[in-house]
Amino acid sequence: MKECVKEVLKSEKVCECRSCPLWIDYPEEMNCTLISVEVNGEMSLQEISKRVGLYRTTCSKVLKEAMKKVAKSMGRENMQS
Repeated sequence: MKECVKEVLKSEKVCECRSCPLWIDYPEEMNCTLISVEVNGEMSLQEISKRVGLYRTTCSKVLKEAMKKVAKSMGRENMQS
C-alpha cells in the first residue's frame, strides 16, 4: 500500500492531492482509487462510472478500448472483453 494511502487512512481526512493520477472526486472513499478498490473489491461499470463521473456506456467504451490496447501490447489481437 502506498504511503499516502496509509496517511489518509490514519488521518481520516480525504486526500486533497488532485495531481495524483489515482485521485478521484469521491470523498465517500477518501478521493482515492486505491481505497475504493480496497473497500469494494471488484466493481461494476455502474459503480465505476459513479466514481469517475462518466456515464456507464462511456466507461464501457473506455474499458473496451483499454482491453484492445492491452491485448495488442501482449500480441493478442483478438482478445475477448
